[in-house]
Amino acid sequence: MKKTILFVAALLTAVVMTAQDETAAETAPVKDWKWSGIVGVNATATGMVNWAAGGKNNVTGTAFGKVRCLYEKNNLSWETNLDVEYGMTYVDQKYDQLQKASDHLKFDTKFGWAFKKNWYLTVNASFQTQFDLGREYSGTADVNKVISNILAPSYTDISVGIDWK
Repeated sequence: MKKTILFVAALLTAVVMTAQDETAAETAPVKDWKWSGIVGVNATATGMVNWAAGGKNNVTGTAFGKVRCLYEKNNLSWETNLDVEYGMTYVDQKYDQLQKASDHLKFDTKFGWAFKKNWYLTVNASFQTQFDLGREYSGTADVNKVISNILAPSYTDISVGIDWK
């Protein structure tokens, strides 16, 4: 868990360090690489009083980051996206008070060569997984059963095709 938090913190720091001031970007010369991104933290809370249908008070916090890098020069184009999110929920109950709410890492990269105006021969690769262990929250004093490991499941896709921009 400490490694996960450290990784997310390092990633968010890297994103913040690469952010640009809009006025500086307007006066700077055109570069081949264009960077953009967003980082944030969302929080929600639910409180129930005399609620007959059931449910529990809870608070959820989620940190996320999205980074995009685009390279365009001559007939070459390369686009890379990184999307990360990790969230935890505190539930007002005796057991399993802290539970994972969201957990994903998605990396996409696409390299293209323009063979005609707006038409690119492309190679695309993507990778999706999770940062942390997945658990089955039983709501009892028993140890929560691990239902998925770190980086499992993971999905890797590689494709070749034609792209129109």
